[in-house]
Amino acid sequence: MSFSIVRLAQRWSQHARLSRPATLPRITEARIHAVQPVCRMYTPRPKSTSLPSQSPKPQKFGRISRWTPEMDEELVRLRTANRTWEYISIALGRSSSACADRFNTSLDPSLKTWTPSMVARLDQMVEEGASWNDIAHALNAKIITCQHQWRTLGKGKLRVKGIAALPSTPAWTNTEMEVFWKSWIENGGAAHWDLMKVDLGARSARELRMGLRQLIMSTVMGAPGWAKLEIFNYVSEVTRAARSRAREKENRAMIDTQQDRKWTPAEHQKLLQAVEKYGLFSGWSNIREQVKPNVTDDEVEAEYYRLNGVNDDVSEKPQDEIIAEASEKEGTWTEEEVAKLNLMLMKYSTLPVWSQEALQNKIKPSEDDYELLFQSTKPKNDEDTSSKKGDKQESSNFLEWNTSRTQRLRRLVAQQQQQSYVSDQPIDWDWVAEHIGPGFNANMCITHWHALPEGTSKLEPAKYWDQKDIEKLEEGIKAHGRSWVTIRKEFFPDRTTDSIRRKVSNVQNRRDKLVKEQRKLVMKIKRTTDPNIDVEQYTDEVLKALPVYQLAKRMDALLKAFDEAKERKKAKEAKAKDAKKE
Repeated sequence: MSFSIVRLAQRWSQHARLSRPATLPRITEARIHAVQPVCRMYTPRPKSTSLPSQSPKPQKFGRISRWTPEMDEELVRLRTANRTWEYISIALGRSSSACADRFNTSLDPSLKTWTPSMVARLDQMVEEGASWNDIAHALNAKIITCQHQWRTLGKGKLRVKGIAALPSTPAWTNTEMEVFWKSWIENGGAAHWDLMKVDLGARSARELRMGLRQLIMSTVMGAPGWAKLEIFNYVSEVTRAARSRAREKENRAMIDTQQDRKWTPAEHQKLLQAVEKYGLFSGWSNIREQVKPNVTDDEVEAEYYRLNGVNDDVSEKPQDEIIAEASEKEGTWTEEEVAKLNLMLMKYSTLPVWSQEALQNKIKPSEDDYELLFQSTKPKNDEDTSSKKGDKQESSNFLEWNTSRTQRLRRLVAQQQQQSYVSDQPIDWDWVAEHIGPGFNANMCITHWHALPEGTSKLEPAKYWDQKDIEKLEEGIKAHGRSWVTIRKEFFPDRTTDSIRRKVSNVQNRRDKLVKEQRKLVMKIKRTTDPNIDVEQYTDEVLKALPVYQLAKRMDALLKAFDEAKERKKAKEAKAKDAKKE
């Protein structure tokens, strides 16, 4: 009883803190970057954020939660040197999108040149409904820079009831949500955005596509925790599969287009003859129709000048427009995927449109839904599928701990452990039981958690690799080579063997990616500027200042020396054995 009262008091105090009214402060860049995450998955707070090395610009190892001044300085230096975002992401250990957002929203020198008149014009054009492309062109700035300035004004991205609304887009209302789902049912779901746009005249097809996931999660807000989790996983997987299908289709179309646009020697001859016939100032339309009708006039003109040794490439779109167009591309769902999502929403949504649809189709939730949803989004396990098809007793035992449920318990407890690390609150076992499945309670989860074997149930947060750990790792490789078990026992008793092996592999993979990217740049220089350049030597000279490159080279040297010493020892033992036989 006392434990329940203490838990109730803790939740009540937390609710009081969250519900305390407060005035909204002015949004500033410093306040945005000072916000700490509420819950971090496998990203514990590092004790140290830098790795000393001989390089003047230190490289970070491990997982870092915030941007440091050293990382900002390195990001600006690499971007000034015209490095690609992929190269910068490998060098800094962050994703390419995170590096691009950080530079374009905080470090870009053009951000400091905004005058009050430019801000006023930005405000006016957004209120008038101008597109971001037109705004960026009028202000001579990047699209992402204009969007960042707009968010800084306090009029940026809003989030209402889980629905992400664009700056110039009003939030979704309950009426609009009902109309959306009615149109979804009538027009066949995600494959017919243009048809659904007719019913929601105030919404574009892009807004419907972008808000789909948030709309789904708002629709099943009252469903059980395990159902919400599985529906979210299903939507995420289907979205990824649809994007993959769209990319494959686009790649095939691009390959076909490239093959059609290749110029043959015969077409080159026709082009020269057509230019002699019509002249350069009579327009390229007649020449294009006679030589290659499936390309544009600009491409015909550029090909002619290229044949004559004039570098007149076709102008490309700005990078911001390419990124904006790529972000709008989305794959379509199949009819089977839409039908399965509709079945989930009919069972677990409380919206009138789905309740009526469920009533008409005589559909309601059942205990079997947990097994069906859980198995639909997770790979089948041999241990779970070893029973015979006719044996229903095994599949109907919902309170049995199988391999899949045990893995889910580990993930949920690990998530609670990370949240407890940040908020100093105990593990919420009721929440864990809710997401395990129907019929499970907190005591069952606690009992099974403590009964797990020590070797597989030990879940520890990802530990930060500081300079001392790196030095110990190098000593272990020097002494034992690739014997990770021995290295763990002697140098890292608080780590797992997989974490040590993974650390070495990650360092080597990052080095290989850096070398591959740099070698491409050097090969381009060799083809266009300096044909006598030594690719390997130049690549090594450029990358040797990066700590991760130096560390990977040291590890390779230590492993090579250990292998050579091992081979010498074997040869010596074999020689001594042969001498003893003689």
